[in-house]
Amino acid sequence: MTDSLYNLVRKYDSTGHNITTWPTTGKPSGVAVDSSGNVYVTDVTNNLLRKYTSNGIQTTPAPWTATANGYAYGVAVDSSGNVYVTDNVNNLINIYSPSGALLTSLTTPASAGIAVDSLGSIYVTDITDNILFKLLSSN
Repeated sequence: MTDSLYNLVRKYDSTGHNITTWPTTGKPSGVAVDSSGNVYVTDVTNNLLRKYTSNGIQTTPAPWTATANGYAYGVAVDSSGNVYVTDNVNNLINIYSPSGALLTSLTTPASAGIAVDSLGSIYVTDITDNILFKLLSSN
């Protein structure tokens, strides 16, 4: 869970007990976990995506920049480890490889929250029109 008031990421066990907390630089917003337990956090203050181990150690050599003059908000990880980041200023979804290379950008309405299902379909919330839309997978 991200705590944007205190700039923290909190990890809870399955019973709801806080088992660890680590600080972030900037205001954390979105959070996602990949199949290896790595934690991805968007930083809306600095417009960055940061990657941490499950123990809270930052592993990205340098934070991934979402887009110039943007607002990195939501984040999701698909079954292949690709990372999806919403930018609700530039109306984009940026898709990164597991190593952090930008694969593509998709133009969307003012997107915020994001999820990817096992078939590769992308679900995005639109904060302007208060709707949920689905982008179908190309598979």
